[in-house]
This record gives sequence, C-alpha cells and structure tokens, in this order.
Amino acid sequence: GPVAVAPKIVDEKPATPVASPPPAPRASKPDEPRPAATPKSGDANREQSRRRRAEKQKARNRVGKLESEIAEFESRLEELTGELARDPDGDWERLNTLANEEQELRARLERRYAEWERVSKVLEAED
Repeated sequence: GPVAVAPKIVDEKPATPVASPPPAPRASKPDEPRPAATPKSGDANREQSRRRRAEKQKARNRVGKLESEIAEFESRLEELTGELARDPDGDWERLNTLANEEQELRARLERRYAEWERVSKVLEAED
C-alpha cells in the first residue's frame, strides 16, 4: 500500500545548534603589552580637545563683545540719567521717550551682565 510521509515542518529549529559557540576571549598574559589605544579613540580625543578649544575661544570672543556692549550701554545710561535730571521745559513727550529708553537700556544691560557672568564661569571652569 501507500507509504505515509509526514509533512515537513519548516519553522522547527534543530535540536542541536548548527554553529559552534564563539571562542572564549583570550586571556592576556601578564608579560604581554596591552594593545595601544586605537586610532579611532585618539582621533575622538583630538576632536574633543579641538572642540573644547574652539568653544573656549568662542566664549572669549563673546566675553569681549559683551564687555564692549556693557561699556556702551553704561555710557548711554549715564547720558540718559543726565538728560532725565534736567528740567524737561514742558517737553513731556521727550521726557517720556528718554524714560522709556532708560528702562529698556537697563533691562538690556541686566541681560548682558547675566550672560557675561555665565560665559565667564564657563571660561573659569575650563582653566
């Protein structure tokens, strides 16, 4: 009679592993020198160092610009204070304009002081 053939099951995994397990890591002998850092890590360190120098230079430039702006703002603020102290001679619109400019300038100056302090701390931390 006919011979019964069992259908093949494709998804079934073999009972024994086909590939051999990976070799165990080789233990280094005490007298063997350790491999030197790979060029990749050296490049990464150089790149990181270059980036730090660039950031520090950028911070130095920003501090210089901030100091210049602060000096300019302080000078203008001094002028405004003098103008506001004078008799407005009935020109209340001008007085209002000067007072508004003074307020805005003080706010800008405070922001510059805060940024100068932040950037200066970054420079100090990297020294």
